[in-house]
Amino acid sequence: MNADILRTLKALDEDLPYLALLTVKGLKPLSRHEKPMPASEFQILQELGLHTAVVERRTDGPGKTHQIIFSYHPFALEIYEQAFRNKPLRISEERAFLEGWMLGYPPCCVRTIIQSPYVPNGLAKEDQKILFHWACPGCSITPYLLPYYREIWDLVARL
Repeated sequence: MNADILRTLKALDEDLPYLALLTVKGLKPLSRHEKPMPASEFQILQELGLHTAVVERRTDGPGKTHQIIFSYHPFALEIYEQAFRNKPLRISEERAFLEGWMLGYPPCCVRTIIQSPYVPNGLAKEDQKILFHWACPGCSITPYLLPYYREIWDLVARL
């Protein structure tokens, strides 16, 4: 992986190289960045082999927000765009399951966050902080993900 590209992403946003690598390595089918991004960032993500798109969503008020999505697979962008373009940020349970799956969250964790948000999970704080999902208590999937997330987290921290 080109360290210069990752350093450039890190200078733009601390989480961006981490999200990009999780996506490039296949741990996340799709990632979402919710801060404004200049066109140059899109090009940098594309240099990593990622496809990019912008999805407009409706807020609770009269406003709109833009989500930058990126994936190694163009079909993942198409699915996300079909499901969420011009849709409210508040979504149904069914859409929450789709969104969680697209973002690489374990289904048990998605179910738990819908039913009982942020229930104590017994996960070490240093492990929970490197996840983009709230792990559910007793999750059988997250322990398999953590070593790979940690490896990428540590790589990005050394940049």
